[in-house]
Amino acid sequence: MAASTLERWRPVIQEFKDWAKDSNLAKVTKKQVIDWKNALLQQVRIGRDVRRRAPRTVKDVHPAALKAACQIDEDKLAVNPVAGVVVRNVETERDDDEKGFSDKHARTILAATLQKGSRLLSGEMTAASRWIPWIRAYTGARVNEITSLLPSDIVTVQGVLCFSLPKERGKGKRKRIVPIHSHLIEQGLLAYVEERKKLRKPLFYDRRDHAAGRERTLTTRKSVSD
Repeated sequence: MAASTLERWRPVIQEFKDWAKDSNLAKVTKKQVIDWKNALLQQVRIGRDVRRRAPRTVKDVHPAALKAACQIDEDKLAVNPVAGVVVRNVETERDDDEKGFSDKHARTILAATLQKGSRLLSGEMTAASRWIPWIRAYTGARVNEITSLLPSDIVTVQGVLCFSLPKERGKGKRKRIVPIHSHLIEQGLLAYVEERKKLRKPLFYDRRDHAAGRERTLTTRKSVSD
């Protein structure tokens, strides 16, 4: 499983263990799983607020995580107790219910990138605000795929300039090669890439600078406290 999936599901398994007061999966029964599912769908107290978990949230996260845990080694379980457990009343999303930017929203965001940024922003943040929305619009890449790019990730494939998106940050953990749209080139992206290349820095975020800044902050705080 992907690390992000494990991180999301681990507390769900722990939640079930706490609820069942047992950590032996071999003792889990289908009735227990159904009772747990029904308990999840009831009202829950979060601080001072009382809320209800959405059926879709329960369906996509809780039984799914437990079912996967029970499938890790089928030789140790006679039967998967989560198999066949259904969460009902999950509304099917319609096209007009899907979340996303409208064309108007997209134009507003992209137009804002062409405005002069605040003098309070660092050079890297200004560049990120200028280029990342456009790169996302033309590649569909995730923010963390783009922010981790190095100048060396701009490659030429069969005569076409492309982004080589790192597999560590992408969905499915696979490296992707995506052509650079001509409009990005027209806007001067390659000049910015060349500038960062000469500085021997990543395109948008230099972790060395961040670490040095954090160290300076901690040193300053320590001096003040002393």
